[in-house]
Amino acid sequence: MTMTPEQIEAILQSNAKAISSNSDTIAEVRREVSGLYQIASELVRDRATMYDILRSLNEDRVRTSENLAAIAENVARIANALEQQKD
Repeated sequence: MTMTPEQIEAILQSNAKAISSNSDTIAEVRREVSGLYQIASELVRDRATMYDILRSLNEDRVRTSENLAAIAENVARIANALEQQKD
């Protein structure tokens, strides 16, 4: 099957359009992947921030527990002192 120069030119133009379309698609995919990398990076930073917040909350919880224990000891001492004063 022999092709005419016009048929060959039409095929070449069609191929050129397909290549251009593929290049545009590849560029768009690259932009989307870049965006996904940026989002992933932000998620990693957010995770680290949340870890810091949770660690700080845990430290606050420990301090609060220690303070409550000290308050309980002081209340017990006051109660004992009041009991001794009654006698």
